[in-house]
Amino acid sequence: ARVNDQPPEPSPRGTLGSRASRAAVASVLGQGAAQGLRLVGNLILSYLLFPEAFGLMLIANTVLLGLQILSDLGLAPAIIRHPRGDDRDFVDTAWTIGVVRGVVLFAIGLLLTIPIANFYREPMLRQIIPAAASSALIVGLISTKIASLTRHLRPGPVLAVEIAAQAAGLVAMIVHAKLAPSVWVLVVGGL
Repeated sequence: ARVNDQPPEPSPRGTLGSRASRAAVASVLGQGAAQGLRLVGNLILSYLLFPEAFGLMLIANTVLLGLQILSDLGLAPAIIRHPRGDDRDFVDTAWTIGVVRGVVLFAIGLLLTIPIANFYREPMLRQIIPAAASSALIVGLISTKIASLTRHLRPGPVLAVEIAAQAAGLVAMIVHAKLAPSVWVLVVGGL
């Protein structure tokens, strides 16, 4: 029998389980929306741009993605999983390491520009790769709040920002492609 007719306290595990379930559903729906936007954007841009633009961006993005994969330090997972993930000094150190990594990746991207442009015999890559490599600087400045929100099973704000940014970038690319179709539509959209 209950005392004072009060409902039983929810167990911490039940609360965590329900938060985890809501976070999982939100993540799946958010990723579905992001992929849908990406698909629609690619279909529209493939109609507005010439195929060579996508080929040039593929080369630049492959170089940058390769650098990012080879230098991934697992900073976000560390903030999410480490017992000190809420400690300000720990999080600030992770952010500083991310900034340094972004600067180093940008510098390596610059160093690889001429050899890659020469290898593909494509002079446009000498302009595209440095511009695209500057995205490493931007990624290095990403707030650690994103990892903290994920740590606390609050994906809603993160997904809202990601989807809004992707939608705004898509609109900007479509407008740019209508006004001045070139490979720079994709470069600027990536930034």
